[in-house]
Amino acid sequence: MVLRLDTGSVASVQRTGSGGWRIDAAIARTGILEYLRADGSIRREYRPDSEVFSPESLASYEDVPFTVEHPKGLLTPESHAASVGHVRSPRRDGAHLSATIVVNDARGQRAIDAGMREVSCGYECRLDETPGVSPEGIPYDAVQRDIRANHVSLVRRGRAGASVRLRLDSAGASYLEGAVMFRIDGVEYSLDGDDAVKATVASIEAKLAKAYAAAAAAEQRADSAEKEVARRDAEAMSAECASLLGKPGTREDVIAKFLPAVKLDGASEAALVAYFDAARSIAKSAVKAVASSVAAASAPIASPAKGTKTFEQIRADARAERNVLRPLAITRS
Repeated sequence: MVLRLDTGSVASVQRTGSGGWRIDAAIARTGILEYLRADGSIRREYRPDSEVFSPESLASYEDVPFTVEHPKGLLTPESHAASVGHVRSPRRDGAHLSATIVVNDARGQRAIDAGMREVSCGYECRLDETPGVSPEGIPYDAVQRDIRANHVSLVRRGRAGASVRLRLDSAGASYLEGAVMFRIDGVEYSLDGDDAVKATVASIEAKLAKAYAAAAAAEQRADSAEKEVARRDAEAMSAECASLLGKPGTREDVIAKFLPAVKLDGASEAALVAYFDAARSIAKSAVKAVASSVAAASAPIASPAKGTKTFEQIRADARAERNVLRPLAITRS
């Protein structure tokens, strides 16, 4: 359940024997109400007839306290001193929920005499977060269901508009226009709508909008930086794979060439990283071994040590000795 502070309006005043006032008022209405989100966007909540005028909803308004301005949060027995009266006879009146408000406290009577006319209901409801379009063709974000009243307040300006207000027959009846409504941490506040207040609120809203824009820009820069790092990593990986394969290829191609027995179907990212590291080590070892073999095969034959005869020298000496011995042999014969 969430707390909602929504508004309605004072008709003829009937005096009671003790000096109190009885005043008819439209205290709520059906339709779509707008709420300001923290990011400055508008949230629209739909209040259908079936929920506003359900027997349980209507019954919940009977004898709820009447206050001047909303209390902070729900009214409880501990905060009941804020009450200046109570609500009687809640009933349907077209698109409005009307009731009789009994004002027994001088604080409430003085506020009405001073020009406060609009009323606002404080209630709990369950939000059905199903968006849709009202019968009038207006889109909304959620539906208010299981509405249960907590209090009704006299306010300078209410959310439900000027049609929800105290109905006074006096010719001089008036109400204050231009009040500023805003919400901080989910709590709604109302300020008199003079130019200074409006300027202050506008300045705050402008600063918030600037802060949101700066945060969005920073996030975009961070995303761009991450994408650039990922691009460079991908290029480095591709270059390494090409060098290991001797041609363009992927990490999976390297694994398949140097670890052919490994099955990559369904392998996790961690497994792929481990397989690639192993394949890369095997590839580098293979390249090193081939390089060593080529170096050994292409190395020149070492010269014989000084004083050691080569095969050619030995053969030459043998030929020379044979040539010497051959004439001797002939002479002996």
